[in-house]
Amino acid sequence: MNISSIPQLLSIKIEGMKKNDMLKGGRLLLLKTDDLIKENSLENPFEIVPEESELKVERKGVNVTIPPHAFAVYILQK
Repeated sequence: MNISSIPQLLSIKIEGMKKNDMLKGGRLLLLKTDDLIKENSLENPFEIVPEESELKVERKGVNVTIPPHAFAVYILQK
């Protein structure tokens, strides 16, 4: 989660994997808005919707930039 107005760099490293194990891929689910007043409601349930994208992973981790005012979920596949 990034509550600031500045993008944040994040490095996620997976510890405890066997020596020859590696990450095979990943997905990113992202909720973000530039308008902090915006919200979902019964009248407008899709004002803020998740965006899904592929995530480039390294052997045992991932480096990402979280946009301002965003909530991110990282799904990594071994």
